[in-house]
Amino acid sequence: MFAYQPEPEIVETRKVDGWRFQRPSPTRVVRRTPCDDEVSEWFSSEWADDVVIVVSKGTVPRLTVRQRFLDLAQQWEDETGHLSSPNQKMLHPSYKAILGMGQEHKEEMIDLLIEDMKTNRRQWFWALSYLAQANPIKPEDAGRIDRMINAWVRWGETRPRR
Repeated sequence: MFAYQPEPEIVETRKVDGWRFQRPSPTRVVRRTPCDDEVSEWFSSEWADDVVIVVSKGTVPRLTVRQRFLDLAQQWEDETGHLSSPNQKMLHPSYKAILGMGQEHKEEMIDLLIEDMKTNRRQWFWALSYLAQANPIKPEDAGRIDRMINAWVRWGETRPRR
């Protein structure tokens, strides 16, 4: 066994079944850390004779639904803010990921979308209509962003909870 040299330069990190593996640069010598046989077999086959630091399960923090949404919403705004086409905005991967989150966390995502719309004025109209299966916007308010946002905020305050 070799002694661990502090602060190796990490050249690759992978996650498998909740375990995080880090491969330091070849100039550093690091000891292998014991882990499950199945996980050990995986990294031995994937990284052959490379030396690996195994960081135990649970050390990689998981993002909450709110954190993940806020990250994606900001990325979506940053990367589509210059676009005028709603279709192009809705086809962005971050927008699609947010819709995907709504499949598993529907009620929470509806609340987050309405809260974000109210706070940041981001236009989540299509996503909300899709997830909530509703459209509280009056036809005469179509295209009037403030009125559209207010309609969704009012709907969110009075909507039935499941």
